[in-house]
Amino acid sequence: MRRSSVLFKVFFILIFLVPIVATAQEKDPSTFVYATYFECDVSQQERVDDIVKSSYAPAYDAAVEAGTISSWGWMAHQTGGKWRSAATTTATDVKTLLATRNAIMAEVNEKAKAASDEFGEICGSHQDYIWNIVHEVP
Repeated sequence: MRRSSVLFKVFFILIFLVPIVATAQEKDPSTFVYATYFECDVSQQERVDDIVKSSYAPAYDAAVEAGTISSWGWMAHQTGGKWRSAATTTATDVKTLLATRNAIMAEVNEKAKAASDEFGEICGSHQDYIWNIVHEVP
């Protein structure tokens, strides 16, 4: 009887406790999303998309390549609501996310001031949000 008690305890540890400890040690890093929703002049939507592609994309692409951000995206309006476009930037921590975004905005304002100003005229209003992804499936 004593031997079966020992085997039960070993079984219990292997089946229940080891996975709990392993899971606690393998915590995935968080993903934070900086999302900006823009109200833009509908008649100038294509121009805004061109400005993003020519003036903003190179800076964002370089940040992804450097590893300071995980990804970035530009979305065009499809259906519903007042928001005509949205920009997203992702990183594993908020501090890096904000610092990189601020650096990109400064770079674009320095290298492409006219395009940045035109973007602001076409998309005169926006709202910023930072999201923390808590569940995502590829």
